[in-house]
Amino acid sequence: MAFAAILAVAATTAAASAGAAAASAANDGNGVLDRSQGKWGLDVDPGASLASSVPNRNDDDAQITSPVSECVPIDSTLACSPWTSGLYINLTQLNIVYGLQSSPLTTASAWDALVTTLTSGGKAQAALWQDHLGCSGYNGEPVQYHRTYTCLTDIMYFSAGCNAAYNARVPYPPLCGSTCGKYGEAVAGLVDDTAECPTAASNIVNQRRSDVIKGASSCNFVVTQWSDSLAASGIDSSGETNCNTGVYDDAYTCGFGGNAEAAETFCNSVSDLVPCCKDYRGALETGYAFRNNSVLARIISNAATAAATRPSPLAQAQAAAAAGSSGAMSAAAASSAA
Repeated sequence: MAFAAILAVAATTAAASAGAAAASAANDGNGVLDRSQGKWGLDVDPGASLASSVPNRNDDDAQITSPVSECVPIDSTLACSPWTSGLYINLTQLNIVYGLQSSPLTTASAWDALVTTLTSGGKAQAALWQDHLGCSGYNGEPVQYHRTYTCLTDIMYFSAGCNAAYNARVPYPPLCGSTCGKYGEAVAGLVDDTAECPTAASNIVNQRRSDVIKGASSCNFVVTQWSDSLAASGIDSSGETNCNTGVYDDAYTCGFGGNAEAAETFCNSVSDLVPCCKDYRGALETGYAFRNNSVLARIISNAATAAATRPSPLAQAQAAAAAGSSGAMSAAAASSAA
């Protein structure tokens, strides 16, 4: 199946599940946007290589002007939370990016469902990478932090003009640069694995693989511009302490797009002392709405059994607080328990 056709099928399925709720946007007065400029406080270079699992935008596409009504709000969407409140996406530009001009996305909810479908693992994601990158041995496991990268580029780069037109608030904190590195490592690991991605038979596929490996660089490019925009407003977002590790579904599943089964497998293979695994275990305890609920009951059962012999840091911290301990003592209890 052709790449565009795979996306069209995924988009149609996603749109059906998302419902027919229409999104609207007000006119900014002049009625047009120049998508070649990063007017949202970002110095966007139209020629920058923002390679992902979708075709690169080309400079000709970047010069098109179009009605501002192509911008739709994404406040009610979930895939890219928390980068949604008061923000917009440019559906016309994203339909170009995803190659969906013949079967375009028309609502924010359809885009939301498509992003979830293509970044949470499964048949649609497998078909996408198999067709576009020739990775015939890839079975659709979530690619670490692919959701965050997709949200970053869709909202902060390809839709920067929309957010500028509506004077949208630049989100704080920005993405951590280290997440870009983890995404790059995950993609390189997949593409370089000859069992999953056999030696490419064509120059086109080789070029696509080369492009997708540049994702970490393009991610860092957008994050740097994001941080610079905040700094221009007097907001310090430098370093790894003033940033977040990704959208919620990635942050709570070690980068696996809300896929609890993938996070469970990953954390069992490393250590619960890994910071993202602490976040994942905490999300289990607090009942976070993971995307693949069909496997969640078993995971919660296993977690409950483990909790019977190993008190959670959260429970110990809460107990200390209830007993009148100071905030410092509560934090110390949580730290020692971890």
